[in-house]
Amino acid sequence: SNLTEDFQLRMTLEPVKNLKIDLNASRTENKAKSIQYMYAGTPTTQSGTLSMTTISIGSAFEGMGDATNGYHSATFEKFCRSLDGFRNRVEARYAGATYPAGTSLAGQKFDPANGTVSKYSSDVMIPAFLAAYTSMGGNSLSIFPALSRLLPNWTVRYSGLSQLPWIRDVFKSVNINHAYKSVYAVGSYSTYSTFVEYMNGLGFISDATTGNPVPGSMYNVSAVSSNESFSPLLGIDMTFRNNLTCKVEYRSTRVLSLSMTSVQINESTSKDWVIGMGYKINNF
Repeated sequence: SNLTEDFQLRMTLEPVKNLKIDLNASRTENKAKSIQYMYAGTPTTQSGTLSMTTISIGSAFEGMGDATNGYHSATFEKFCRSLDGFRNRVEARYAGATYPAGTSLAGQKFDPANGTVSKYSSDVMIPAFLAAYTSMGGNSLSIFPALSRLLPNWTVRYSGLSQLPWIRDVFKSVNINHAYKSVYAVGSYSTYSTFVEYMNGLGFISDATTGNPVPGSMYNVSAVSSNESFSPLLGIDMTFRNNLTCKVEYRSTRVLSLSMTSVQINESTSKDWVIGMGYKINNF
């Protein structure tokens, strides 16, 4: 079975004359479930993707440092410092739990000595990543943020300058533009074949080395990302009375990728100036 949920929200505001703000928010989730009825226990696997708009502007202008300071990033340090706290919170949800049937320690009380939550697991690193780099993280431990945590992106356009007398004599129109977009995405995920639930979505998976059940979610997420762009951060386009048009924009993009496989965050940025000119010849 396949399920796609697509939520789109758009709104246009005009707080003052000639100033238009377009807000847009979206959340798209794809889920697929496969049940093998011909095998004992009818094993079930699930997979899917998720993308949703967010706001990550808090660290957008921080910069990545340079070779002289070891490419220091305050937000990355914040992320690293928070891992132990998130790991402890995840493990606390298993306090008093009993290993469920189907595991090698079935019926026994949960004991961290048999295998505990790794601070480099997706259950820990993804909530810490969202809390450090986005505005929708907070104290949530969810890998897949709910619709209630959706945040809007925006486009701003102001055209009021062309109403000023000394500008109106030279220009047909003068527009100041700004646009912001940030999308959190779970590229793909699948379920662990050894996952056994014990309560409310919490459960255990078999450790590949010892075979003991260790706390973990049912979803194997290899990587998540945050794609942010100011397109433009600030731009101005003008049309002269003689039909000559000019445009100047400054754009900035940033891509953050958290990998649970390599246990690292990759950050790449680009900054661009866009300059354009055009001329319209009537009746040609």
